[in-house]
Amino acid sequence: MRNMAKHPHHQAQTSHSQLLSQIEESDKAQAIFCKLGHGIMVFSSAGDILSISPAILDNLKLEVTPASTHALSNVIPGHFYNDVLWGLALESEDGLFENYRIRIRMPHDNSLSILFNVSGYRHHDMTIHTLWQVVSLDLKTTHTLAEGSILNEARVHNITRNYVPQLIEQKAREVVRLGGNALPNEECWLAILFCDIAGFTSYVENNEKEESVIHTLNLILGRITKAVRQHDGIIDKFMGDCVMALFKEPHKAVLAALEIHKHSYDFNNLRMRAGKDLLLLRIGIHWGKVVIGNVGSADRLDWTTIGDAVNTAARLEKNCGPGAILVSETLYKTITLADHPEIRFSKAFQLELKGKRNKETVRYIQTDNQSLLHDTRIIHAKN
Repeated sequence: MRNMAKHPHHQAQTSHSQLLSQIEESDKAQAIFCKLGHGIMVFSSAGDILSISPAILDNLKLEVTPASTHALSNVIPGHFYNDVLWGLALESEDGLFENYRIRIRMPHDNSLSILFNVSGYRHHDMTIHTLWQVVSLDLKTTHTLAEGSILNEARVHNITRNYVPQLIEQKAREVVRLGGNALPNEECWLAILFCDIAGFTSYVENNEKEESVIHTLNLILGRITKAVRQHDGIIDKFMGDCVMALFKEPHKAVLAALEIHKHSYDFNNLRMRAGKDLLLLRIGIHWGKVVIGNVGSADRLDWTTIGDAVNTAARLEKNCGPGAILVSETLYKTITLADHPEIRFSKAFQLELKGKRNKETVRYIQTDNQSLLHDTRIIHAKN
């Protein structure tokens, strides 16, 4: 191995570089700070300005006098105190926050304003130390990031994130990590699971005044979602009372279906004792090649799963008996080849699926509560 310590170029580099001492680092940071026109404001926990850099007053065309501090406090918008001093600075253990944007009107000319970028932290004595940097004067360069936008974007994200399919969020993170800026189309093999509530339309019509339909639906969908995620699946979409889920491993789709079935059994057992209508689930699962891609227009896109395999899984669910799990022969063979004895199947039989030329070979998944669910299916049919 070459001895780097003796290499002349390496020695030259070492001789021309040095580690900064804390004092030197502080001095250089201060010089950069002044060159960039940064300023500091320290607030009390009540929102009073305790100290301020002359640079901030200079930016606002205020004289560097104590009276100017009062003038500045009058032009700082009230939402700054709510968002930052009594919001961001109190949320984390150390009170750190970054990149809050605030627009302040010039005290002597209300038609002009300055957009500041503010970062800071909460001191141990509960004072709030803030660093202010000018982003732009008036409205000339503010189209990229407006007042409070970091916080506002975070709030918007918190509202909308549960509406964004998990598959899209995961893939978007992967694309960004690799330097991309768009979701690609891709082909892959997946297990597609469809699950819906048998007779839900008539249930809504008959029970709209008796119980909260939305609450009941969300309770069921919540349990389905939990089971899907527990077995490494992803919810592709909700369609009313129907759920479409995706799994990379076919046996995990079946395990999720069994977990959903168990929850459904417990849920309906309670409803039966209470004399309420049963809400049995139908589950269909197929294993096949799909395309995951962008569907729609430039204004409204879905990055979703399409293909014959998706259609087959949807048809299986529609032809499944209430309270049961119906799977394709393709999925059955894939699972049995991988040796999963914990999953038990019924005998194969032929089923005619809408839109298919040939009959599909299918099987039911055998469950521990099969006999009781058979009884509940009879009750459900009579009602």
